[in-house]
Amino acid sequence: MTGKERLERIIQMQYDGYTIWDMSEDDLVWLIEQAEKAERYEKALREIANEQEVGEGDFNADDVANNLIATAKEALERKENE
Repeated sequence: MTGKERLERIIQMQYDGYTIWDMSEDDLVWLIEQAEKAERYEKALREIANEQEVGEGDFNADDVANNLIATAKEALERKENE
């Protein structure tokens, strides 16, 4: 089952009157993981959005680009201690 299918099933359960107490532990853990991933994506996007635009020929462009790449990778990777 894909993540999208799983989320659709969980949403349908909610519409059918099920509560958090009716969900499986696996579904709860999965939802928490998805929320954590969304937070990492949001952090990365905010950091990227807050970067100043760099003009052509700016000597600092490589540093900015490398920082953005590192931030994006951090958002996509799962932390070792999770």
